[in-house]
Amino acid sequence: MKTVFYWIVIALIICSSSQTALAQNREVVDRIIATVNGEIITQFEVDAAIRPVLKRLEGKAITPEQREQLKKLRDDVIERDVQHILLKQEADNYGITVTEDAVAEAIKDFKQRNKLDDDQFEAQLKGADLTLEEFKKRMRDDIRRNQLLAHMVRQKVVVTADEIDAEMTKRFGSVKERFLTLRIILLPPGQSAADLRERIEDGDISFSEAADTLSVGPGAGSGGDFGEVAWGDLSPQWREALRNLEANGVSQPQDFDGKSGLLQLVSSREGVSDDAQKKRDEIAEDLRNKKLEKVFEEYMKSLRDKAVIVFK
Repeated sequence: MKTVFYWIVIALIICSSSQTALAQNREVVDRIIATVNGEIITQFEVDAAIRPVLKRLEGKAITPEQREQLKKLRDDVIERDVQHILLKQEADNYGITVTEDAVAEAIKDFKQRNKLDDDQFEAQLKGADLTLEEFKKRMRDDIRRNQLLAHMVRQKVVVTADEIDAEMTKRFGSVKERFLTLRIILLPPGQSAADLRERIEDGDISFSEAADTLSVGPGAGSGGDFGEVAWGDLSPQWREALRNLEANGVSQPQDFDGKSGLLQLVSSREGVSDDAQKKRDEIAEDLRNKKLEKVFEEYMKSLRDKAVIVFK
């Protein structure tokens, strides 16, 4: 199992990758590690990427396990660089370009996400030994990669409602719930709900008319409208009263906190509660990410298969 140390250094390298870039005119003084279709990856570049991690470990005893994790981290950086080069070359093949306006908008979003004003942004660039032009180039490359992946990977990923339903059932059981639209009549003392029900059943008066003229409960004046209620939110008494009713059916007389009354089932439907919908959205995102990862791996494999990659 990966230790906390590994995830810390991974987080650091991710953070540093957005801040550390190499000026194109710097002298490369170290050996070539790999070439990707003729484009090189140098030891200098890899060391620069993991330098923030190494600085945090200076003066500390490194265990054999941590040393192995650092080796894996270095390998991960090389693999990331290989992927970036392959994607950059593929974006070149497709003629994907990015306007200055798009880069400016991306930088604006970057500052907003990180809550940086202009001075703080410039200070971060300086602290990372990064010029604004180098940062713009990095942002431009990121945008080009995202546009390429949107075209070649993301549009190929579809998550169907049936897949979401199946996963919902697997994780939570049945998630669909019955929703009922109801009307209610609460009668004043001395009036018989049984007699009123008989009049409604005989067609002498409609439920809505009775609610408007006789009810002292909610919805009086609007046909006794009680709105839509989830079956699971009903009390046991109400469930029993409504259990066998069909649309527009009227319940047997009920006692509601000392008041005699009736319920009418206007309609019912199967649906998903707000909580279940949130779970559905989370599952949909989870399934989509898993499919994206698989399609991305297949796409990168296809790029590797036709590339010439040499590790020195």
